[in-house]
Amino acid sequence: MLRAVILFIASSLLSASLVAAPQFMQRLANGESLTVVVYGTSLTERGAWPELMQAELHRRYKGRIHLINGAMSGQTSKWGVMNIEDRVIQKRPDVLFIEFAINDAHRRFEIDVDDTRRNFRRMVQRVKKALPECEIILMTMSDAKGEAEYNRQFRLHEYYQAVRDVAAENGLTLIDLFLARLARAGTIGYCPPEATRGEAALIARLSPDPQAARVWADLAQTLGLRARRGRAVNLDPAALLLDMVLTIDKTAGTLAPR
Repeated sequence: MLRAVILFIASSLLSASLVAAPQFMQRLANGESLTVVVYGTSLTERGAWPELMQAELHRRYKGRIHLINGAMSGQTSKWGVMNIEDRVIQKRPDVLFIEFAINDAHRRFEIDVDDTRRNFRRMVQRVKKALPECEIILMTMSDAKGEAEYNRQFRLHEYYQAVRDVAAENGLTLIDLFLARLARAGTIGYCPPEATRGEAALIARLSPDPQAARVWADLAQTLGLRARRGRAVNLDPAALLLDMVLTIDKTAGTLAPR
């Protein structure tokens, strides 16, 4: 399982290096007040991350954010397309976060990877047309293991890759959350509520204390910078990915010996 997670993290970092960096934080630093809509599944409707993000941004910056949670538990990107007018566009956000892929992958919804890609494209296109100044940020959530992985056909990584593809082709910011959760769990001393079954045990193994958290946070920054530089000089993506896998594997082996 650990090897699969290492490859997942490396792929996420490589994909994230191809897209734009967030702009709204600079606007907050300049003292602007922004409307932020979060849109997705139960991980967003019931999850703590939107409020934690709001509190942290208020702590760091002069600008304020008005947070609107437009998510709905048990929904998919198909629902996202159908409801984006009422739940997003009519709110006229300055910033929009979107995540749905973790539910799209669930076998009971019968949504194909290509459907996910098309639905994310449609959501992005509709928001861009109606609100051209809105900053759109796409998200993947945590990995799935055990029963959650079975329910998602052992293909969650393919659905997450569809989100990365849409982010890359539209020059959007992409946020992959697993490394961030590793760093946060080690810092606060416990795992945040599980995004999927088995995540807590994995995070506890990889990030047991603040020292490990600092290692993961530094590694994310270092690998992201290395990937961006590699892409800038046209290095082979496969070589970049292999380098990331080896580096993450070495770090994981140090922090969580087999």
